[in-house]
Amino acid sequence: MAQTLVPITPEVLDWAIAESGYSRAEIAAAAGVDVSDLEAWLNEESQPNITQTRRMAAKLHRQLAVFLLPAPPTSD
Repeated sequence: MAQTLVPITPEVLDWAIAESGYSRAEIAAAAGVDVSDLEAWLNEESQPNITQTRRMAAKLHRQLAVFLLPAPPTSD
């Protein structure tokens, strides 16, 4: 069965991780992947599948759609 990859925006994922206070290792563990996989997503070398993206969204307390934004939200 083919994996459904999610075309996340790496800058948005990086922003969400920074805002969360969690380490990259904690987010990778929540997604069920190695830190190297998370780094590959952040470097646009690969993309997470739908399950991994949902797990990250849950850990980061964000809607899945946030990761599809073209850029991180600006803060006031």
